[in-house]
Formats: sequence, structure tokens, C-alpha cells
Amino acid sequence: MRVTRKTKKVLIRSVVAIAAFLLLLVILNSILAHFAKPRLVRFLKESVSRASDQLYTLDFDGISLNLLRGSADVSAIHLRPDTALYASLRSQGLGPPMLFTLHSEHLEIRGVSLLRLWRKKRLDIDLIQIEKPTIELMKYVLPEDTASTPFRFDPYRMISPALNSVQVTRIRIADGQLTYRKKGLESGSFLHFNGFFLETDDLYIDSLAGSDTTRSFYTDDLRLSVNGFRIQLADSLYNLHLGTIGFSSKETRVNLDSLWLEPRYPEMEFHRIRGSETDHIELKTGRITATGFDLRRLLRKEELIAREIRIEDATLIDFLYNFKIDDRPYQQLPHLVLKHAELPIDIRKLTIRNSSAVYRERMAGNRETGQVEFHDLNGEITNISNLPGRIARDSIIHAEISTSLMDVGLLEVKFDFHMYRDDGYFTVEGSLGRMPMEALNPMLEAAARLKIKRGTLQKLLFSFHGDSTASRGTMKFYYNNLNVELLGKEDSDSNMKIASALTNLLLLNSNNPPPEGPLRTGLISFTRLKNKSIFNYLWKSLLTGFKSSVGISAEKESQLRGVAESLKERRERRQTRKEARQERRAERRAERSNK
Repeated sequence: MRVTRKTKKVLIRSVVAIAAFLLLLVILNSILAHFAKPRLVRFLKESVSRASDQLYTLDFDGISLNLLRGSADVSAIHLRPDTALYASLRSQGLGPPMLFTLHSEHLEIRGVSLLRLWRKKRLDIDLIQIEKPTIELMKYVLPEDTASTPFRFDPYRMISPALNSVQVTRIRIADGQLTYRKKGLESGSFLHFNGFFLETDDLYIDSLAGSDTTRSFYTDDLRLSVNGFRIQLADSLYNLHLGTIGFSSKETRVNLDSLWLEPRYPEMEFHRIRGSETDHIELKTGRITATGFDLRRLLRKEELIAREIRIEDATLIDFLYNFKIDDRPYQQLPHLVLKHAELPIDIRKLTIRNSSAVYRERMAGNRETGQVEFHDLNGEITNISNLPGRIARDSIIHAEISTSLMDVGLLEVKFDFHMYRDDGYFTVEGSLGRMPMEALNPMLEAAARLKIKRGTLQKLLFSFHGDSTASRGTMKFYYNNLNVELLGKEDSDSNMKIASALTNLLLLNSNNPPPEGPLRTGLISFTRLKNKSIFNYLWKSLLTGFKSSVGISAEKESQLRGVAESLKERRERRQTRKEARQERRAERRAERSNK
């Protein structure tokens, strides 16, 4: 197809016209941006100051506008609070409970609809993006005797003087640093996170948005991700490591891929540095998931509210060295700690899956460390709450746990913790399935100075109640062919054969029920050592039931040990006299040979 000269002229004119039009738009955009920029800068700064009642100041080094594309790029942006004004407000019980500071080298805005902004006072934005910001949150805690005015965050009040609504399709904050400080108390707290990411979908603010209960934080979804961090706890004996934390407001879900409570010193060095009897605890977990999680109440009111928390693949190791028993402070039972905790907590269900726990204890003067292990631990704890209203409606925390004791016996336990009582009252019911009784020796040898040489546990049923002072209950212990050995007080190799023989012959029931009679029911009765953990309390309570079931009372055991020690002392005295006689004979022989 031949292009005529006339057609060429038309094409050239069209291209020139388009180019001229585009050039005109560029010039127009530059002129508008030049005149609009100072007015926009002044408007933004005044709006921030006015909306925050002069609490915040907005500054930035420069702003680049493209009105045709509806975009802006802001460099070196700073949002700074007036900390003196804030402190004055909080001292009067006024102002927001939390203050924040923001700094970023670059802020990007894309897709602003200028036509809607001009005609309808609606600010519609496709994207707001902030790269590598530094954000600091500061919570100022008021003294208990300060009367405070409840603060209500109302973003519409902030925009209403200039706009009818604001809608942002997407907000993205990437690779930021987040710091949290808490002040106003005798000792504040500090947390720092690297690798902070935040995204929102469809942020919308207008006169009705605050009453829309279907949306959280005025968005369809707010997604938060914080990469792992490490913090040294206040007592300087532990480090806390957290993996990646993820949150979605739409799903009301928090995911934590790992947690590690790490003691900073080995077990015996830990106790030496502490200088008093205390538990050396190490905790590692796999994934932790919280559903029905209310982030708003956590941030605003510091209340931990969740429908369910699920913990997977956790390992807990608790070691106790008994060396200065009088120096250790009183240890409250866990449900009393919860009841009196400063942090309000309401968790409907705590689920534990595929976990394990180990309790280890060493008595002063012993070389051995007793150990009881719980493998394949699964359980559910419901109604975990210290909220007075919740306790008034349902005051009992229920726990059901299933685990493998020493990796050989199925142990199933139910706990009820009565939160309405101040004495720490609780009840326990449980059962233990068939297992070789020698598997209990790792704890019995060190803690009870008792060794099981043989025996088969057929079934064990126990039920007891306790409080902060003592436990009482019963145990039904079905077993066969039990034979035990009493161990010395200081050395497991001490000669206790006579006491052990007497125990097996005179006291011990080798079978329960015996061939000639009914089942012997053991009595659980233990006065709590109040500076010991609940692990020690439960274990020692069950140990009294065990000894009572097999026929070893504390009084008779003490008598037998006394007999054994007396016989041992007699043998030692005889051995000493024998060695003295042999020494005198050797001396006389030496004298005769010298003559």
C-alpha cells in the first residue's frame, strides 16, 4: 500500500500534535506541582499538628509530585511527638496511652485520584509504601491512684476538617525496626525487633467506619510479621529467643514458629551464681498458634485474650538442686500466680501436642541426679482466666493430660484448679498403665534412697486434693513380685543389704492385692515444702502414696535405716579395732627382729 504525500503530512501533523500535547501536560504538571507543593506541604504539616492537638510534628526533607499520575515521593520523613506535652497530659490522666515516633528515608504514594479529591473531598490512594522505617512505640503507665480519662482513637475526627473519607487499597511497611518502651513505673521495659513487616488491605475511614464491627483497625486485613529476636531477661540468667511472628487481623491468628527460653549458664553453675535454691528451666517449642487473638485489647489495655493457643513439639527441662532450702522464697502455685498476675488473661483453651517434660532433682551431698520423664505429652487446659467476671461465671480451670511416663507407662491425669479460692485448692485424678517398676529407679534412687530390684506395675489409680499447705488422698496400686533395696543416705553403694532384707521380709507387700487378702489402699499425705515448685509437690505427694501402698511407712523406714546405720557403725568399729590390733602385732614383730 502506497502512502501518499498527503497522508504523510497528516501523520506528521498528528505526531507533532500529540508530542505538543504531552509537552503541554508535562509543563502543566510542573507548573501545578510547583505551585501546589508548598500548599500541600503546609497542609500536611498543619493537618498533622491540628489533628493530634499539637502532640505530633511532621517534617521531611523533600517531596516530589506527579499530579498526572497521582503520585508523590517523600524523602527523609520524620513524625515526632512532643514528649514534654505528652508527659504533662499523662500526669493529668489525659492523652493516648501510647506514643509513637517514625522515621523513614523514603515514602512512596501511588494512584491518588485527584478528581475525587477535588470534587468530593475523598482521598483515594492505590498504594502507600514505606521502606526500612524506624518505629518506636512508648507506653506511659499511670500510677494506680491517678484518675484517667478513657482515650478513644478517632481517625475520622483527624481528617474531617479537610476530607469526607480516606481509602487506601494497600499500605506496605517493609524491613523496618520496631522498638517498644514502657515508662512510668519504677522500672521500665524495653523490646526491640528487627525485620518488621506490615501490610493492610483496603484501609477505609469515614464517619461510619468506627462502628463497623466486621473490620479491624479500619481495614479488611492487617498482616504483621516480625522476624526472630533475642532478649536477655531482667534477672540476666536467661535469654529469650523468638522465631518469626505472624499476625492476621482478618483471621485473628498469631503464628510463632519457635520459642526458646535459654539459661545462660549450665545447671550447677546457674545455682552457684544465683546463690539460692531455684529452678533451672529450659523450654523449647515448635510452632505456637493463637486463634481468636485480640491484638487491639493487647495493645490498648494490655489484656491477653485468645480463643485457643496451640503449642507443638515443646520440650521442658526443670532442674532443682536442694542445697540452701531456707534461702529460697515462697513459691506460689501456678494458678495463684495467674490469679494475682498484673496482666489480665483470658484463654479459652490451651492445647499441647507431641511434647515432653523432664523434672530433675539433686539432693545436697548426693552425686546422683533423680529424673522423671514424660514423653509423647498431649493435653488440653480450658478456662484459663484471671478476669473477675469470668471467674464469677466459671471459676475452675480444667486440665486433661496424657503422657508416657519414663517412655514405658501410659499416664493420664485430670486437674481442677479452683480460682475462686485464695488457698490454692486443686484436685487431681489419674491412672498409670502396666509397666516394669524398675523404670522408676532414676528418680527413686536419688529422691527416696530406694531402688526397685524387680516388680511389675499392673495398674495404678490415684486421687487427691491439695492446697498451698498440704495434699491428701488415696492410691490403688496393683503390682506383682516387688523387691526393693534401701540405699544409704550419702552413697548409693553403702551396704544396706540387711535393712533391705528386713524391708522385703517384714514390711513390704510383694504383691497387691496379696493372694490371701483384699487390695491394700495407699494413703497420700504430704506437707508441702513451700519453697519448692509444683513438680516437686506433685511428685512427693505421689511418692507417699507409693510407699504407703507397698507397706513402707516413713517411721518404719527411718527405723530400718537407723538399724542399718548402727550395724554399719559396729562393723566400722570392729574393722578399726582389727586394724589397730594388726598394727600392734606388726610393731611387736618389728621390735623382736631388731633385737
